[in-house]
Amino acid sequence: MKTCCVDLFSILNTPEVILYEEEINIAKEDLAKITEIDYKKYNKIYEYILQQKNKINIVEECSSYKTINYIKVLNDPNKYKLIEDRKSSYTGYKEIYLLDYPEDQQEKIVDLIYSTSSSREKVKVEKDLLEALEVDLNKNEYMILHVDDKNSYLYKKVGESNLKLIDVKSLKKFSLKDNYQKLAYEACINPYTATIIDGPMGSGKTLISLLAAIHFLENKLYRSIKIIRPNIGIDKNYDIGFLPGSIEDKLNPWIGGIITNLTYIFGSEAEAEKYMKTYIQNIPINMVQGYSIHDSVVIVDESQFLNMNLVKQIVSRIAESSKLIILYDEKQSYNITEFLGIKRIINTLPNDLFSYIKLKNIYRSKLTEFIERF
Repeated sequence: MKTCCVDLFSILNTPEVILYEEEINIAKEDLAKITEIDYKKYNKIYEYILQQKNKINIVEECSSYKTINYIKVLNDPNKYKLIEDRKSSYTGYKEIYLLDYPEDQQEKIVDLIYSTSSSREKVKVEKDLLEALEVDLNKNEYMILHVDDKNSYLYKKVGESNLKLIDVKSLKKFSLKDNYQKLAYEACINPYTATIIDGPMGSGKTLISLLAAIHFLENKLYRSIKIIRPNIGIDKNYDIGFLPGSIEDKLNPWIGGIITNLTYIFGSEAEAEKYMKTYIQNIPINMVQGYSIHDSVVIVDESQFLNMNLVKQIVSRIAESSKLIILYDEKQSYNITEFLGIKRIINTLPNDLFSYIKLKNIYRSKLTEFIERF
C-alpha cells in the first residue's frame, strides 16, 4: 500500500537536531539519498532518524509528500513540532528600501548607486555597495533596491561578494511591467542555471518564458524550443475523451496558452503558427523518458501537475547544452497535493542549479485579479 511521506528535502536549512513529536513516514529511497547527496548537510537529521526508529516508519514507496516546517514548542525550548505544508518565504530576490537606512548611510549608498549605474555598459561589479547595504545575498539571488517611490535598481550577485547592475530589455517591443517580471526575464536568459517562475494566473509566466526563448533563438544560442505540458484537465468529470489526429493534433489543445502568447508576441495567428511549425516541438510527457534534449530551450508549463517521479524524468532529460524554464503556480493545482513535485525543488532553494522568481502582480484583467483572492 502506498503512503504519504514527509519530504526530507524540505528541511535542508534546519539548523538544529529536530525532536519529533509525531510519528512520520519516510521513503526508503529518500533516506538512502541523504548519505549520497551531501552528508554534511544531512548528518544531524540522519543520525537522529537512526536514534528514533520507534517514531519513524521507513516505507518502500510513497504516493505523495508533505512538506514541513518546524516551530519551537512553547513549554520546551529544545523541542520542535512538525508543521505541514510549509509556506516558503523565499522569493528569489530581496527588496531593499533606501529610506530604511540612517541619513548619513543613505548618502553613501546613493553615491555608490550612481557610480555603478553610470558604468552600466561596462558591466561593473560593485562590492562596496553590497557592504554598505549590509545585505547577504544567496547564490542565484537578486536584489531590488528602491531609492524612492519611483526609482529602483536591479542587481544580481556575482561571485562571492559582488553586485552587478542589470538592465533588463526584452524583445518584440514589449516592456516588462514591474521589477518582478524584469527579474524573471533576466533569470530566464541566464543560460547557466535552470529557472523556476512562480506566480498567479495572469502574472506573465508564459509570456516571459517565450520572450526569453525567442531571444535565445534569435541570438543563435539554441536551435529550438521544446514544450512539455502535462495533459491533465481541471476535473475528470468534464473529460471530453480521446482527441483525434496526429500527436501534434492531440497535444495542441493542451498548449493553448503557448499559442495565445505567441499570437500576442508576433501580432497575428498566422505568424504564430509559422513560428510554431519552424521552431517549437511539443513533447508528450508520457514519451519524455526516451529523450536527451540538446541545444534547446525547454519550457515546462503547468508544472504544478507533475508528481516527483515525472519531475525526475523531465529534469534528467536536460543536457548541459539546453536551458530549462519551469512555470509553476501551486494555487492552480486545485489541492491535488500528490502533483506538487516541483515544490520539493522549491523547498531546497536557494541552490547553485536553479534561479527562482516569485511574481506578485496580475495583469490579465481586473476579473482575474478579483477571482485570484478566493
